Amino acid sequence: MSEAFYKASTVSDAVQSQQPKSLVVIIVVAWLISPFLAMLYLARPVRALIYFMIELVISNSLMNESGVLNHIHPYAPLVFKFIFIIVGTLDALRIRKNMPLDNLPPLYSRAYVLIPACIAILLPLYLLRGLFFDYYTVTAESMLPTYGPGDYLFVDKSKSAQTTFVGEQLHLEANDEMHDMVWRGNIISFYKPGGGGEIYLKRIIGIPFDEITFNGHQYRIQDCSGNECVSVYVESNEVGGYHVPPRNQGGEKRATLLYHETLGDITYEVLHTGPDETGPCLYKQFERFVVPAGHVFVMGDYRDNSYDSRFFGMVPIENIVGEEL
Repeated sequence: MSEAFYKASTVSDAVQSQQPKSLVVIIVVAWLISPFLAMLYLARPVRALIYFMIELVISNSLMNESGVLNHIHPYAPLVFKFIFIIVGTLDALRIRKNMPLDNLPPLYSRAYVLIPACIAILLPLYLLRGLFFDYYTVTAESMLPTYGPGDYLFVDKSKSAQTTFVGEQLHLEANDEMHDMVWRGNIISFYKPGGGGEIYLKRIIGIPFDEITFNGHQYRIQDCSGNECVSVYVESNEVGGYHVPPRNQGGEKRATLLYHETLGDITYEVLHTGPDETGPCLYKQFERFVVPAGHVFVMGDYRDNSYDSRFFGMVPIENIVGEEL
């Protein structure tokens, strides 16, 4: 009896192994998720790894304005992404057509195992990145020398009223915890006032009820949250020369001056253009800003090469996505 059972099981497995991989699953997975997953479905782990590495390179170029593809054309990353999906889908269909049907596919490549496993892994990651923590690729020079193009920044989003899910911006109600991120010297990521959806990275210089007055490269802050305005300790000391890396391959380094700046209890490094340089963001003498309630004043650490509150105004606290970890 045991022999008969063994033979019946073998026949059942042979029948199951004759079933070709589903065309619908291959196309849907390749287009909506990734050719990488389609290759796993086809039991091609090495090919899946290759597609995964290619997708990482393309995705990095999509997020990073300094990526190689962006130097070709602004739409080049999207075109490459589209071509990548088409090539991956056609490759998957070719493999399916030539797959032998006399061997049972490995357990991990079966749709009823692979798809639920991916959902179980990816959904918590999306929730984690959308609600609690995230990382961004720095694309601009405005935060040099602290962060430069290509650096990764990890952000705590747990106190924010802003979050994202699967790349889509969600607007949640403001909460009291947001104000825990509002302190002078803190590095935050935020949505620029006026919309646009692009996330900026700057340092908080002024908090609600601060009065900030610029004089050349220097500035002073008056805290006017009480009955009388109180001066906030600000000091900037020149350290020496600093050469900013070239923007393009083969370009020349740019000479700047490195300063140690102390704002209250926080000390960090900032850059200013040298005496022989003309920066696009040099301050006007005695320019004054007043930070209203519910807003912050932000600046980049590369002071003469930063698009910040001096130009687009104060940032509403509810626009803050998160703070530096």
